[in-house]
Amino acid sequence: MKSRLYAPVVLFGALSLLTSLLFTSCTTDPVFEEIGVSVNAFDFPTLDPSQGHYELWFSYPEDIVSGKRNAVQHGDALFVSMGKFMIDSDGTMKGLDRGAASFTIPAGFNPGLLIDAIVTVESSADTDDDPSGRFLAGAFTGTEREGFASLKMSGSDAFGQAFDTVTANLKAVYRLRTPSSSATDDETQGIWFIDLNSKPSIGLKAQPINLENENWTYESWVTKENGGSIEYISLGTFDRIDTLDANGAGPNGGPEPVLLRTPGEDFVQGTIRILNDGTYRVIISLQPINLGLNRPFYPLLESDIPLSFDPTQEEQMAVAHRLPTVEIKVDR
Repeated sequence: MKSRLYAPVVLFGALSLLTSLLFTSCTTDPVFEEIGVSVNAFDFPTLDPSQGHYELWFSYPEDIVSGKRNAVQHGDALFVSMGKFMIDSDGTMKGLDRGAASFTIPAGFNPGLLIDAIVTVESSADTDDDPSGRFLAGAFTGTEREGFASLKMSGSDAFGQAFDTVTANLKAVYRLRTPSSSATDDETQGIWFIDLNSKPSIGLKAQPINLENENWTYESWVTKENGGSIEYISLGTFDRIDTLDANGAGPNGGPEPVLLRTPGEDFVQGTIRILNDGTYRVIISLQPINLGLNRPFYPLLESDIPLSFDPTQEEQMAVAHRLPTVEIKVDR
C-alpha cells in the first residue's frame, strides 16, 4: 500500500513546486537600480531658471497587453524624466541650482527597453510629469551593453526637417513700408515681410509643424543697442506666413486698415522709430508658447537693417541658427 501512495504524493509535490515557480517567474519583474546617464549639450539657446528650463525624457515601448501605466518592465508607453537643466550665458549646461547638471534613470526602469529621448522646454512654474514643447528628439541605438542617442531638432518627435539648413527652404525678405498710414514721408517707420511684389516672403512651415508638438509659434523682432544693452521690440507672433501677425500693425500703427497678409509692424505714432538709421536689426525666431519670453528664444533668420535702406528695395535675411544637439550614453 505504501508503494501505491508514494508516487501520487511525489507527483503532487512536484506539480505544486512547478506551479509556484511558473507563477513567480510570470509576475516578478527583475530589479533595476538607479543608473547615471552621460549627457552633453551643444549650441543651445540660453535659458535661465527664472524664465524656464530644459528637461530630458526617455520613453519606453507600448505594452498592448497590460495597459498598466506603471508596468514599465513590460514596455508600457511612458515618458520618464531623467533630469532638468539650464543653459547659462556662456553656453554651459547646469542644474537648476546652478551646480553641475545630473541625469539619472530612476530605480525600477529597465535601460534595455529605451526607445527614444526628447528634450522639452518647460515653464518655471511647471510641476506635472508630462512633457511640454519638444525641442529635440532622437532614437536610441547601441548594444546590449551600451545605448546611444543623438537628439536634434530634426527628430520625428520634434520638428522633422522643417528647420534643416540644407533641405528646408529657410528664407525671408523684408521691406520698409507703413501700410497703416496714409502719409507719404514715413515709409522708413514700418517693416513688413514682403517682396517687391508685396507678396509674403517668409519661407517657414505653418505651426504646428508636428500635431503632437503644438507648444510653438514664430515671432518677429527688431532690436536696438542702447548703451551696451539690447532692446528687444516684438513685432508680433504668428503661426502662418500669409496672415497678419497677432497684433496687426502694432500699438504704434496708424489708423488705416492694413491690406497686406503677412507679419509686420508700423511705428508711425507714439514711439516713432526710424528703422534705417543704422542701429536696428531684424530677427525671426522660434518661440515656446508656455514661456512668454520678451526676447528671441531660438533665432531662425536675421539681418542688420542697412543704413539709409531704401523703402523701394527688399533685403534678404540670413539663416541665423546653429543647430543644437544632445549626445547621450547609457550603460545597460
